[in-house]
Amino acid sequence: LDAGVNTVMNEGVASIAADRQTLFFTGCNRPDGLGDCDIYVVDLEGDRWGKPRNLGRAVNSEFWDSQPTISAGKDKLYFVSNRPSPTNPDGEGQDDTDIWYCDWDDDMGEWKPAKNLGPDVNTNRSEVSPFIAADGNTLFFASNGHLPNLGGLDFYRTARTGSKDREGRDKWAKPSQL
Repeated sequence: LDAGVNTVMNEGVASIAADRQTLFFTGCNRPDGLGDCDIYVVDLEGDRWGKPRNLGRAVNSEFWDSQPTISAGKDKLYFVSNRPSPTNPDGEGQDDTDIWYCDWDDDMGEWKPAKNLGPDVNTNRSEVSPFIAADGNTLFFASNGHLPNLGGLDFYRTARTGSKDREGRDKWAKPSQL
């Protein structure tokens, strides 16, 4: 088994860091996986990608973890999961997905445990395909749980407000449909 980025298994959504040296991607059913799909990272070594590394239990779960997007400073990782959450308490089904995030801990050199992005963005329906803009404050995503909705998954934009909620998470403005 070649454990590179592209394998005979299922690889999905990828996000290249702003420095163009690091790739975050979804890998499914890999031998080192924790769930059916996990998030991996790989660094550019010269002109080739090195060996991918599973981001581990702080990021990944036994559930479906996918669709990573990395902030320009590589200090925040956003992704989608169907793990148990306030909007998906059973942690089942691709139709009930939330956006999650992890902060990078410079002192420890590792990702802090994943947190649900919270009720400003997540609904009891699907939130998928996050993309954090270069400013680190504007988040684009798709959802079928926000209104207005033209049907299916519509695109939305939100921005960090600068304040925190009771759990210490960033608060986000009411998402607006694109």
